[in-house]
Amino acid sequence: MTYKCQSSDVLPQNLTAGTMISLQDSTGKSASCGFVSVFFPITMMVTGMVGNSLAMLLVYSAYRKKENKRKKSFLLCIGSLALTDLFGQLLTSPIVISVYRADLKWKRVDPSGTLCAFFGVCMTTFGLCPLFLASAMAIERALAITAPHWYSHYMKTNVTKQVLVIIWCLVFLFALLPIAGVGKYTLQWPGTWCFISTGDKNVTGNTFFATTFAVLGILSLLVTLSCNVVTIRALVTLVQAMGEVNNRDCYSVDGHYVCAVDML
Repeated sequence: MTYKCQSSDVLPQNLTAGTMISLQDSTGKSASCGFVSVFFPITMMVTGMVGNSLAMLLVYSAYRKKENKRKKSFLLCIGSLALTDLFGQLLTSPIVISVYRADLKWKRVDPSGTLCAFFGVCMTTFGLCPLFLASAMAIERALAITAPHWYSHYMKTNVTKQVLVIIWCLVFLFALLPIAGVGKYTLQWPGTWCFISTGDKNVTGNTFFATTFAVLGILSLLVTLSCNVVTIRALVTLVQAMGEVNNRDCYSVDGHYVCAVDML
């Protein structure tokens, strides 16, 4: 099923301001917005559900194995990442599909505009959470490689669970700011989804909210990149050190023991 939409059909203007929604064409175009198909969101939803479900099954299987006890924190992060993405797909994709089936007229699905606010909260929450979870994974691996003794002593699974819950809660509270009047969510092209408004400077806190969202995303990417670089560098150094130890002349048992201690 394929539609060709016009901005006047897609972006109704009479939703209530109380929901902090301004339905506008984010591209500023009044011409036709091209061809769009309902099969795109359906395919993305099915692919996401299958992929994330498979990932969670594999993580759960690995988590239960005793030999993976030291990897449980990392496995928790991976499982949380897959679960977060799965929830994002389940909460947003049905709305998108419903709008497509309504001939891309958002007003038919959401006359009051409340659903747009909900969609915006979901997009912000499930947009930032994976970035912060990836940063947590990168930090966890960096600590495991560069500070193994500290990691073994302090990095318990309970600590990891607490960190994950804190990430979810803080990101969700941040996503609720437009509902509280700081910034707002608007309908985006082609009129099937809502996200942060970037064009209306007259709305209280709109620039602050949009800028903060971008800064948080960039910072999380920088943290992830930096930690991965540190981890790779530590692994390369470790491999080089192992090569040097293997090349030493350890003729006696005591000598071999000294080499092993050096590596530890």
